[in-house]
Amino acid sequence: MIIEKNCKSIKDILNNDIQVNGIIYSPIFGDLEYLGEDNGLKFRCIKSNNIVIFRENGTYAEGGDILLFPSKENRCWENVPIRYPNTKEELIDMLCKKNNKKMSDLDKAKEHNLYFALRYICHFLDSLAVNLEKMDYCNKEWVVYPVYNENNGLNLEWKVKRRTDLFFHFGFYTKTAAEKFIELMKEDIKIWERNVYQFDYKRNDTSDLSDREVSALISMWNKKS
Repeated sequence: MIIEKNCKSIKDILNNDIQVNGIIYSPIFGDLEYLGEDNGLKFRCIKSNNIVIFRENGTYAEGGDILLFPSKENRCWENVPIRYPNTKEELIDMLCKKNNKKMSDLDKAKEHNLYFALRYICHFLDSLAVNLEKMDYCNKEWVVYPVYNENNGLNLEWKVKRRTDLFFHFGFYTKTAAEKFIELMKEDIKIWERNVYQFDYKRNDTSDLSDREVSALISMWNKKS
């Protein structure tokens, strides 16, 4: 099994993986209960019950050292387990809450262009482990690609493999995100697959867009209220 490092910011790890009411550690305050964001990162000191506020980068004062850690024994934020969804419903709920969207918004996006919606979900799954703003497209190491099932004609199987120069539809920075994409979105992938591979198909959607062009569309979609 490949152990993936958590490459998000301390703030994102607290919000996504440790979550509100989770316990972390500070060498100056001891165990802290995370209470969420409030002009910084807000905590309740377990020992004194006092409320303390840290900066988003884990420092207590401007220019100071990082004084927030996952636990007394673990001083490395990269080692915090990444929280991936276990069901499609949980995935969609996490995605909508993260982007302040309604489920109906995603349903409309899927009806309008299923490929675009699937790429949007890929982007979100990757973000659960990686700070995408700091990543370069060339670092996308894992791909989800179709393979014909020789025993069943046109029936395709979707697999994860390391990236090569071969054509692929969906690229990922982390293997687990790619595996979760196949596991949770298999029904939607099959619907899109039938439209693309088993019927007359005209390229009137975004499947011929580059990854950067799709990312730009995703950014535009996120900014819509």
